[in-house]
Order: sequence, then structure tokens, then C-alpha cells
Amino acid sequence: MVTVSLTGASKEDVATVFEVLRTAFPTDRPSDTEPQDQPGDHPAVWTAQFEPTQDRIPTGPPQHKFLPALREL
Repeated sequence: MVTVSLTGASKEDVATVFEVLRTAFPTDRPSDTEPQDQPGDHPAVWTAQFEPTQDRIPTGPPQHKFLPALREL
């Protein structure tokens, strides 16, 4: 298992990173899980675990709602 932790990014960026990783590796999170903002002044840390495999998961391109905006950049 590989743990990926992200901080210092918007929840939209975090969702995009995890969605891209989900297309290639099994994860401990359901596909409809969205990062949530946490109350308080502490920086948020978003974490997910992925299982490295030799075989890629043939899921097609990511379908996350933020990816079309990134493709336009």
C-alpha cells in the first residue's frame, strides 16, 4: 500500500490528483468521495491509500468534474 498525502492545495486540486491516481491504482476510497474542508486555522492534509500493481486498471479517462477545466489550461 502507498499512502499519498497532500497539503497546501485546494480541495479541487486534491480531488483531481486522487481521481487521476484512482484511474490507475486500486484505492481505499470510494470513487464518489470528495475532499472536505476542515474548520479551524490548521492546514488541511488529505490522505488516500493506493495499491501499486503491475497491471493498470483499464477504467478510461478520469471523469472528475474539475478535469475539463484543467484540460483547457
